[in-house]
Amino acid sequence: MTRGNDSRSDGSTALQVRSREKLPSIQTQRDSMNHLRIAKYDVLKGTSKEVAEVATGPGGILDIYRSMPGFQAYSLLEIDAITVVGITAWETHEEAEAATRAAAEWVATHLEGRIHRTSNEIGDALFWEGTMAK
Repeated sequence: MTRGNDSRSDGSTALQVRSREKLPSIQTQRDSMNHLRIAKYDVLKGTSKEVAEVATGPGGILDIYRSMPGFQAYSLLEIDAITVVGITAWETHEEAEAATRAAAEWVATHLEGRIHRTSNEIGDALFWEGTMAK
């Protein structure tokens, strides 16, 4: 971190120059932020890899998400041998809520008895750093 006593040619310090820079407001940033759905599942039968194959295969939940308004990204994480976490990003909180309903219906039809949702959360991202795969 630059210290306040690091002088510049105009007599200001680096810290003073940074503090005068125009930074976007939190509200401006929030307007363009993602709304995330994070769902945790226990794998009851089969493997996490098999669940991922069904989710991303033809007619999988990924196809459903892609057809829904506001869809931005989807990832399935393997936490351990019996736990997976699905994360989706949406343009609005309401679209993330709709994804919860769509996922519940899809799981009941395609993975009934193979996985069980143990938690579901929707949160509004306060910031993102980096890029997400397309």
